[in-house]
Amino acid sequence: MNRPGPYSGLLANSTLCQHKGWLLGWNALSHVSRLHNKHVTQVSPELQGGAGMDFVKHRGGCHCGAVRFEVWSSPNLHVFDCNCSICTKKQCHHFIVAKNQFTLLQGLDSLTTYTFGTHVSQHTFCKTCGVQSFFIPRSNPDGYGIAPHCLDPGTVQSSTVEKFCGEKWEESMEAHKSIRDMSRPVPDTVDERK
Repeated sequence: MNRPGPYSGLLANSTLCQHKGWLLGWNALSHVSRLHNKHVTQVSPELQGGAGMDFVKHRGGCHCGAVRFEVWSSPNLHVFDCNCSICTKKQCHHFIVAKNQFTLLQGLDSLTTYTFGTHVSQHTFCKTCGVQSFFIPRSNPDGYGIAPHCLDPGTVQSSTVEKFCGEKWEESMEAHKSIRDMSRPVPDTVDERK
């Protein structure tokens, strides 16, 4: 798996957040789409507590095409819908991967970054079209939040969308510590199948 480059939990219930019609804390909704591309990689059994995991190479980018990336992740995405101040404004939905699962293919000069508050989150977006394809989330500064709607069609089999109460970020992170494990590096030893 070639992943170098300059940008290189189970469901839980909580009553932490009841804001603007949000369901209680973390609740899941399922959305299924068709898997067209079956280039799958089997990750070693040491990952995710002994269970092997199938990964696919997703590709994607911004609207104007200046920014392109690839990311290794499951074809079954676990997407977060956060209601913190910035995620609400930009309608940010994202799934989390380790830095070694992400490669920026083109567009480094087309990117700019916005930070605020703790300045841990790096909200990176295209200077031309304004689309945020990926960013470094506060919850996982050792990984990336990838916008599933910026992926090219054909590699996503399903996605589960989970509400996250970003308005009470510290409490939410304390209650759901497994989110930090989502950016744990993936072993480099994989068996690529064609």
